[in-house]
Amino acid sequence: KINISANEAYTITTASATVTIYDDDKPTVSVSASDKTATEAGVTTGTFKITRTPATPGALTVSYTMSGTSVSGVDYTSLPGSVAIPAGAASVNVVLTPVDDTVVEVAETAIMQITAGTTYQVGTAKATVTITSNE
Repeated sequence: KINISANEAYTITTASATVTIYDDDKPTVSVSASDKTATEAGVTTGTFKITRTPATPGALTVSYTMSGTSVSGVDYTSLPGSVAIPAGAASVNVVLTPVDDTVVEVAETAIMQITAGTTYQVGTAKATVTITSNE
């Protein structure tokens, strides 16, 4: 609230006003691999954790791309390319589920990279989960 004091140099018609300041700072979004290893044997999943700082009261949709030596839909179940952090939550997990195939292969990587958005800033942009084969 702003109050205006009387002065001989001007005339006051309204003595007070209210100013609202909106916070336009965007949250920072980062990704980490909270479970860095996924295996075809018995199919154990890997997990990417997407975190926003600070947590905000509304939901936030975060976009990402996948790369690495593994192939989406072949070596692991395809991921949607975006995820919503729920209102009030600080983070969300994205689970990477390997596909148990019969191909003999070396360990492969699945790399998640946060893509730029208009409603957030990117902090730590990349994280890696390694998929091991059981053949």
